[in-house]
Amino acid sequence: MTTTLGPHPGLDTAATARPIPIRTRFWRFALMVLGGVIAFAVVWSHQDRGHDTWHAWAALGTLLGVLAGWSFGSGIARYRDVVALQPVRTIRIVPVLLLMALVAGAALPLSVVIVRQGIIWQGVALAGLAIVGALPAGAAVVAIRVLSLDGVSGTVGRRLGILLRLRGLLSRLNTIFGSLVVILTLFIAAQRSLVSEQVPASLVIYTGAASAVVVALVYLPTAAVLRRRCLLFIDEEFPLDNVDRAQLIQAAEDRHRLEGLMGLHRTTLAELQNGLVIVSPLLASAGITLLPGF
Repeated sequence: MTTTLGPHPGLDTAATARPIPIRTRFWRFALMVLGGVIAFAVVWSHQDRGHDTWHAWAALGTLLGVLAGWSFGSGIARYRDVVALQPVRTIRIVPVLLLMALVAGAALPLSVVIVRQGIIWQGVALAGLAIVGALPAGAAVVAIRVLSLDGVSGTVGRRLGILLRLRGLLSRLNTIFGSLVVILTLFIAAQRSLVSEQVPASLVIYTGAASAVVVALVYLPTAAVLRRRCLLFIDEEFPLDNVDRAQLIQAAEDRHRLEGLMGLHRTTLAELQNGLVIVSPLLASAGITLLPGF
């Protein structure tokens, strides 16, 4: 079977050449500013305000707010990209998204039970802000999972194009989650330097580990389903069963290259680690915990 890969009329390839509308850039920038303002107001309320040790903590907290605003806008844009490829009913997204929000939100009160000491309302508030910022990205991940379960329609070229696009979008969403987790972990770590707070190292470790687990619960099932859908597509459209012996090696090499093009040579866990979701926060947690006098 010979298939020509390239632009397909079913995919709006011309859209990639269009400039981003001014209003889109404005509201995404406005979300970043809003997140930064909210976060700064939260850290400003701390009693150590103005102290030398407060500045680094406040800077990381404000950065977390800006990043949450950026994640919220970027997540909305990625969700629109997914549903533009093939429509997804909202009713199939909302219940799963609410479940994700509940799991992430449960990590906040659970910290009181596990860690108990060193938890302040400013840290909880900014962790909640990070969760809110990640919700649109979570909706995009759920939409990708729905498309992966149902399968994409159209010609071979269109299906391949959509699967490649979904793989790329999922990778970008992984980066959004990873950025939030890393900055949140560093923000809680910087909290240990505040004069009026006695923050145990276990709170930093808990933040990095709990955040990584929550993101893994969101990302891994979708990545696994999309991976299976891609493999199923290759098995259906590029089988080796009826290939002549003389062409078998070439067909196997073409299939191998296609698997590489779709990113199937890496494991799902490796993709998660490459997104700085698990490795970075845990390394940061361990490093800060082992630094004497921090």
